[in-house]
Parts: sequence; C-alpha cells; structure tokens
Amino acid sequence: MTSNFDKEWALDQLAAAKVTLPIGNTVLKLLEAFENLPALATPEQTAEALSLFEKLAKGEAVVDSTENWIPAQSGLMIRVGATVRIAPDAFKGSPGKVHNGRIGRVVAKRSGDIIIDSTDGKNPKLSSAHYPPNVVEILAD
Repeated sequence: MTSNFDKEWALDQLAAAKVTLPIGNTVLKLLEAFENLPALATPEQTAEALSLFEKLAKGEAVVDSTENWIPAQSGLMIRVGATVRIAPDAFKGSPGKVHNGRIGRVVAKRSGDIIIDSTDGKNPKLSSAHYPPNVVEILAD
C-alpha cells in the first residue's frame, strides 16, 4: 500500500515514544504486512482500509455509513415497536461480535433495559435480548 516504509524510522519513533517491546514488535509486524499489500489508488482508500481494519480488529461492527443513527437518551426516546441499533462499539470481545451493530425491534422496556428482537437477518437471531439504554441508537429523522 505504501512504498516508503522505513523500518529504522519506525523503530526510532517507537523508541522515542517509549513503546514497550511486545507492542512495538506487533506494530512493526503490522507495518511490514501493510507494506506488502497491493497499492490502493488514493490516500482516502488507504485511510478507509485502515479504519475498517482498526474497527474489525477491536471487534467493532462495520455499519452502513449512509444512515444517521444517534444515541438514545436514557430510554426516554425509545418506544415499543421502534427500530433500533446496538452501537457498533457497544461491547468488547465475543459479546461485541454477537451484539455490536445489530438492528432490531423494541419488544419491551423493563427495569431500565431495552428488550429487542433482531430484525437484521443475521445469526444468531436475537430474541428478547436485554440492553442498557446507553448502547441503543435510534435512526435520526
């Protein structure tokens, strides 16, 4: 993707930032892999590829950026029957891979939780999944 990878420069940068050895070695491996990928046509494409890689590496969902989802406020904006999305970065690790970015219909609100059945056609199907309101998003008008 880039033809000007300078390993010595990268090592100097990591040393100056006092990056630990395990982290530094990981960064160098990623840079070496990045260097050997096919070139993209524009810096914008490179930035998009890196952004997608970062999200997926952190277990965040990659979602349609043409829709405008906004955080719901303390469950007050959310009504039964509404279509909602779980924030793309709501949960870390394995739970994030199951729940982040999922779209569903609100079937109930109990004890402060928003209860959702998934409608996005993804597996596993979520039935009566409970979420705190701070991870739920609604589609802006």
